[in-house]
Amino acid sequence: MNDMSKGKILPQILNFALFIFIGGLMQNLYLIIDSIILGQYVGKEALASIGIASTVSFVVIGSIIGITQGFSINMAKSFGAGNFVKFRKYAYNSIILCIIVGLSFSMILSLTNGYFLKLMNTPENLFDMTHNFLLVLYLGCIANLFYNLFAGILRSIGNSFAPLIFLGISVVSNASLVYIFVAILKYGIVGSAFATIISQTIAAITCYIFIIIKYPQLRIKKEEKIIEKKLLKNLLLQGIPMGMQFSFTGIGVIVVQSFLNGFSTEHIAGFSVAIRIQNIVLYIYVALGSALATYTSQNFGAKKFTRITKGVNYTALISVAISIFAAFLIITFGEQVANLFTEEKNPELIKATTTYFHTVVWGYPILALLILYRNVLQGYGFAITAMFAGIIELLMRVIVVFLFTGTYGYLAICLADLATWLVTGLSLIFTYYYLKNKKLAIIK
Repeated sequence: MNDMSKGKILPQILNFALFIFIGGLMQNLYLIIDSIILGQYVGKEALASIGIASTVSFVVIGSIIGITQGFSINMAKSFGAGNFVKFRKYAYNSIILCIIVGLSFSMILSLTNGYFLKLMNTPENLFDMTHNFLLVLYLGCIANLFYNLFAGILRSIGNSFAPLIFLGISVVSNASLVYIFVAILKYGIVGSAFATIISQTIAAITCYIFIIIKYPQLRIKKEEKIIEKKLLKNLLLQGIPMGMQFSFTGIGVIVVQSFLNGFSTEHIAGFSVAIRIQNIVLYIYVALGSALATYTSQNFGAKKFTRITKGVNYTALISVAISIFAAFLIITFGEQVANLFTEEKNPELIKATTTYFHTVVWGYPILALLILYRNVLQGYGFAITAMFAGIIELLMRVIVVFLFTGTYGYLAICLADLATWLVTGLSLIFTYYYLKNKKLAIIK
């Protein structure tokens, strides 16, 4: 266990963030491996289909991550306050909610999948492939929820290293299974989906076993296995807004994808490749933000508010510096990496990828701050305030693609991300300092 309310501030945040970043790197790496294998053994249609599917699954997975992060904030505050009884009760009630949410997600998403793909103007030649991939992926909602919940429990007590181990197990098993299902057994894109849910299940089970063996303090006692309305309410007040925040962001991405689907297969595939490459670099911001959310929650529970402010300021400076370096890497090496995704060089696909890169890299510093301040607000418990950032993201993406795609074509698709980051980032920075300066009772 790692109590982040004590000790040197910056080393704690960076050490915590390092393992989250490595985990994100591994996760994005296996997504890239999936894409490379599909591109090599199935073709550009598979790359385009998985790009469309990833847009839809972003909403689902983002909601899952948001919900479980909301749950873990309550546990991190309990840990910071030294209240393990409350921590275990929150954990039990979180498990119950994950079962309900997971079953509901799987059923509702499976029934509405075809409708949403049609609403997105999915090209006919890609429809069946994308539809089947998502149907299989939805079967893994519960496994995804439980892995993220158990990883969140570990992070709430300051352990970001253990989730990395189980994610590593998942990555290795996924990469192996994708190759077997796609390259050897020729199951195509559906084989990739089966590999994903199997590997997520393995990660969830091994993570849970580790928790009950390693941390006896976290084992839920028989008398604590009670569904409490007050705890459920607190969990939902944090989990639902954070899940909705990711949903709003994801819906905006879906709207963009629906406009993108009106372009060529090369444009769709090139955009998908760009996002996958970019996600590796940008996960540094996500890691720092996640570390700061846990740091903020623990210190909030310990009532050390000056310490929170110092941590935010240190991390903001580091995030901006890293974002500038990330922009340099993307501009310098983006095209070379994009060439790995196709068996034969495809100039139109590569052009679509590099056009995206050259359009959005200017917004990396503000994106870094957007992610950072959103996580700080969540760590304080302002989940609803942070949720409004998702609404702003949705509105900005819709406005840009509706108004400018007809005039600027594919470039407007790229500009949607840049404009969204700038407006949302500035809004969140203003919100954070407004709340901080007003010294609301909740953060006193």
